[in-house]
Amino acid sequence: MSSYDAIAELYDPWSVSVVEDVAFYLEEARRSGGPVVELGVGTGRIAVPIAADGIRVIGVDSSRGMLDVCARRAALAGVEIDLRVGDLREPPVDELVPLVICPFRSLLHMHTDEDRLAVFAAAHRLLLRDGRFVFDVFAPDAADIALTQDRWLEREPGIFERAVWDEAARTLTRQGVDVIVTSGGDHSTRAAQQATATIPIVFLEAADPVGAGFVKSLARPGGNITGLADLGLELVPKGLEIFRELIPRLRRVLLVYDATNDFTVSQLPVYRDAAQRLGLMLVERPVRTEDEARSVISAIKKSEIDGIFSPRVLSQNIPGLILEIAPKRGIPTMFETPFYVERAGLASYGADKYALGRQAARLVDKILKGAKPGDIPVEQPTKFELAINVKAAKALGIVIPQSMLLRADRLIQ
Repeated sequence: MSSYDAIAELYDPWSVSVVEDVAFYLEEARRSGGPVVELGVGTGRIAVPIAADGIRVIGVDSSRGMLDVCARRAALAGVEIDLRVGDLREPPVDELVPLVICPFRSLLHMHTDEDRLAVFAAAHRLLLRDGRFVFDVFAPDAADIALTQDRWLEREPGIFERAVWDEAARTLTRQGVDVIVTSGGDHSTRAAQQATATIPIVFLEAADPVGAGFVKSLARPGGNITGLADLGLELVPKGLEIFRELIPRLRRVLLVYDATNDFTVSQLPVYRDAAQRLGLMLVERPVRTEDEARSVISAIKKSEIDGIFSPRVLSQNIPGLILEIAPKRGIPTMFETPFYVERAGLASYGADKYALGRQAARLVDKILKGAKPGDIPVEQPTKFELAINVKAAKALGIVIPQSMLLRADRLIQ
């Protein structure tokens, strides 16, 4: 019995944010023409997209539980994968193939040189002449090992919440609903996507629906998913600009971010470029846990920064901690949604969530009238909202310019 059998149902919620390698391995499979042997196929995160492209896949994994999840995912996608229980060092495959893959650091489960060489030898045995063995690994340092040893479930914040979403999505598909509407970010959309390949799905907030693998393109999504891209990343420069207008003395802006969240880290260049164009100094503080985020925000002195710009991603509860700590320290704050401004945050700028809901309702209406989600272009927000907490500004000793008060969509007294 594999140790992964016990956590097979949690694996997809945990790895839901890992999408950056799918296109790479899919392209490798296309180049080879197939068949493809995947060592450590797991729940089919890579194998199902390859099979969906019409390429035969033989998937090997030591965990029967993971293979059961993979079989369900393949069935939902309407594809077949030849799944086999076996050891990566002695895969139960006899035929020769042009490509063997071992994605997502699966090779690191081999703890000795002898085991790793055995996997290489097995892959070599399976390959046709001029065939290729493609894999990815990384070299963890002592800190990585100490942090994650026996604690892999803790590395991804919200795993259990996403597991609940995943079960909720499966429940909806079993009930035969006509449309699934998702909100709250990519995790809920990913859960719905994994649960069904036929029921229409409309997402309300997706930062990069193409990059996340929800749609093929914004103009022609394809498949059973469409929705609304939230433009959150594109609005970062405007948010910083408004923050500077609110506080003319703004020079040093604190950005606390989750260093364990790949999506958040990928956004950093946008924040840096915007700050540089506006003549602001971005004071970056990466954190890995909620406790570390609390310590970092609590330790910041008012004399060290002029304001805090909240990240749009909720992981590690960073926006909540900023809201809890900054007003008590007399530090101005800028958020993405009015939720925080209603609770003592200084200001926010972002897409109007109510307007997004109305846009999503129109998409649902089209689908219920017979339109296919794959033919409905992904829309973008059409209404944006600036909210200012006047009471918070007074407490901070900030005089809001009259022009800014007139521009605000919501003034909270």
